[in-house]
Amino acid sequence: MIVTISYDKGVIVCKQYDRMCGAFFETFIDENFESMFQAAEKGESRMFLMDGDPSQNSARARAAMSRVGCHLFKIPARSPELNGCENVFNIALAN
Repeated sequence: MIVTISYDKGVIVCKQYDRMCGAFFETFIDENFESMFQAAEKGESRMFLMDGDPSQNSARARAAMSRVGCHLFKIPARSPELNGCENVFNIALAN
């Protein structure tokens, strides 16, 4: 499941998928990022935080992010101290 969250807006997009790959993520970016950034109301700040998922880091995905003016911010995988979403998912799954 892809879940996009904005700091003060909460969940903006929640989309289930069967198989993540570079082509799917490229399409997701093309179809959703513009409206996601508008819903987040962050003005020109278009930062996307991700871990090391190869699909999200594929050449196709990076090209799509460039097309929508998104700045990629990568963090190491399994780094809950840097990625607050990891902690939220752990809490949600525990309940």
